[in-house]
Amino acid sequence: MGREEEKRQGKKGLGRCDLTGDCCEDLASALCTNHSTLKELELRWNKLGELGMKLTAALKHPNCKLEKLG
Repeated sequence: MGREEEKRQGKKGLGRCDLTGDCCEDLASALCTNHSTLKELELRWNKLGELGMKLTAALKHPNCKLEKLG
């Protein structure tokens, strides 16, 4: 799937991007903005560690439109 197709469908694949827990707070904040239309986010095979739990808190935020986190 190309980037334009992902964008149109509200999907983003960030698997195997060497992301660490340091990015989780910023990512969680971005997911909670009124401007976020992201519905699916793929993060497998990154080293998010315990800080990755901040993303699960973001899923509960009323502005978060994310339906699938993988």
